Order: sequence, then structure tokens, then C-alpha cells
Amino acid sequence: MNILILSCGTRCLLVDYFMERENGFDKVITTDCSPYSPALYRSDKHYIVPRMNDENYLPTILDICKREDVKAVLPLHEDECVLIAKNQRLFKDAGVIPLISSPEVVDICRDKYEFYRKITENNLPAIPTYLANEADKAVKEQGFPLFIKPRFGAGSVSSYVINSLEALEGYMKNEDVEFIIQPYIKGRQYDSNAYIDFLSGKLADVFILEKMRMRAGEADKSISVLDERILSVIEKSCDIFQFCGAIDMDIIELDGMFMVMEVNPRFGGTYPHTHSCGVNFVRLIANNAQGKTNNPQYPHYEPGVVAFRYMDITIMREKELANEA
Repeated sequence: MNILILSCGTRCLLVDYFMERENGFDKVITTDCSPYSPALYRSDKHYIVPRMNDENYLPTILDICKREDVKAVLPLHEDECVLIAKNQRLFKDAGVIPLISSPEVVDICRDKYEFYRKITENNLPAIPTYLANEADKAVKEQGFPLFIKPRFGAGSVSSYVINSLEALEGYMKNEDVEFIIQPYIKGRQYDSNAYIDFLSGKLADVFILEKMRMRAGEADKSISVLDERILSVIEKSCDIFQFCGAIDMDIIELDGMFMVMEVNPRFGGTYPHTHSCGVNFVRLIANNAQGKTNNPQYPHYEPGVVAFRYMDITIMREKELANEA
């Protein structure tokens, strides 16, 4: 059984996990538009392909699927998730499983304001969120500091803490993006990697971590956590959105309340911590690709395991760190 991983970029560890034969795949093929993407060279075979906005992109990917007898295709890039989701029928007609949620779910996760509306409509707590044309209302109801970020975007690009009306108006005027506005909250931040079975639609596995240190919008120090309150929020969110496959969920705690900030319907950057603690989504994907349902098995990992993510990932237990201090 062969899998095609798209826009692999620097996701070297993720490709390595798929290359472990015991996880169920016979051949791993990777693509990227740049030959300088290091993860390309960790697979069995790789292809340099057009950019995803090129009219030849989808025909090229479908041709690779046919040539390499690909059973499943995995998008990793934000924009590519949208593209593959909207063209799922092309892949299914070719006998290839697109490992992505429905286009409706992908679209709502990409739109941070609509995501907020969906969360609140279903009675889950969320950070108050305003559109750019509601700036006066945001200032009146929340005061400063405020936090602004692109309504459509990823990572921490064009995200700012705002301490004055002048600064807010300046960013709104000069930045060529559509912003949403939120109160600036300093709370404990968590991340959850979850897998929703493609066949049953049920949450099959989950891993929760607390972000100890952030850099460029991602956690490079984190610790595994088991908390039933967070798990309950994850379960309710999965019921609401009906995700498929691997997702990455950002959660913040404020005064004992856990709020979902956003969900990326794809493998997140903290997945190496998840996998290294024995929560193996690759095996779950292989099962689904073979027509096997993954029954819920969470949680089954050890809390208090710390991950340091730099050029690679190193795993230690918290108690071992204490002994080294």
C-alpha cells in the first residue's frame, strides 16, 4: 500500500514515521515545488511538482497517483488542504483516498470568525471575536490590550498586540489583510493532536500537550498533559465539526475555562511529540486506507513527558529533568 505526501517541506520527522514499514505503508512518495525541501529526500521516491496554484498541479498529482499506484494522498499545507478537499471527487474516482475533512469543514476552520461563530452557537466557550468593522465595539467592550490577527491565515504572521486606538487604526489601514480582533489573553496554552476515524467518524485517538515555549507561532518546548476538562472540550468540538483524519487544535485556559482558539484540519507541528509518546496516527491512517475502522483507544500516553523541538526532537520525562537541574 502506497501513500503520497504533498508539500512535505521540512516535515522530515513526519515522513520518517510513514517510512517505518511496521506502520503499514509499503512505499512513501513525497512532492514539493522546491528541490530544497529536505523532507523530499526522506521518502522512497519524490517528485518536484508545479505550485499548487498552477493549472497543471492537480493533473500532475493525479498522474503521480496513477503511476505510483497510490492508495491515499495526504495534504500538509494550508492552501493545499483547501484544494484537495474541494477536489476530493477527482481522487476518489481515481481510487485514491484524500486524507482530509470535507470542504465545508476545511473552509470554516480557515475562517477564524466563522469558526468562532460555530463554536459559540454550540455553547462552547470561546474568546470574544470581532470583525474589523466592529473595532469600536471591541474597544468599548474589551478595552486594551487587544490582539489582532488575519481572519484567514496560519501561524503568527501579521498578528499583533495592540495597546492604543492609534495603533489599531494604523494596522487596520496599512496591512493588506482582513483582521479579526480579540481581547489579549495571557493564559496557559495547550495543543491537541486528535485523529477522527474516516470510516466511523468517531474520535479514535488524542494527545494533549501544554505549550511551554513558543517560537514563530509553534511550540518548541511542550509537556504531555492528561486533563479530563480539556478532553471534554476536544470531544465536544469533534462532535460539532465532524472532522476527518488528523487535526491540530489550539486551546487556551483562562480562570479554569478552556476555550478552543482554532483548529487546523491537518497534521500539526507538535505531532512529533505525540508520535514519540506512542500515539501513532500513521498506523490509524493505514488501517483506514485498508478499510479497517479504528475504535476509540484514548487516552493511552504518559503525562509529564517533555519534548524539545529544535533541529530534531528529544524526549525526556519531567522527573528526569528535575534530577538534572
